[in-house]
Amino acid sequence: MIPLQFGPGFGLFRLFGLLFAVVAFAMAWKPRELSARRIRSPDGSLATIEPTDAQVTLLRVVAVVFGLVGLAMALGGPFALLRI
Repeated sequence: MIPLQFGPGFGLFRLFGLLFAVVAFAMAWKPRELSARRIRSPDGSLATIEPTDAQVTLLRVVAVVFGLVGLAMALGGPFALLRI
């Protein structure tokens, strides 16, 4: 087991890692809904811009990687995910 160093900002760092992981996994869970944008044209009508399937796939892969990084930050180190 790797000894962890505790300091004044340690809890804040872990909370940030947990928040980072939650947002990243939310993006991996519903990428199309979270990346769609609504725009207003010059004539006043509304339109929705949705990502392509390739963009959604890449967004899912990147979001899962960032989610794992956030979990590693929240659990205490780069090898923390290997101990689960």
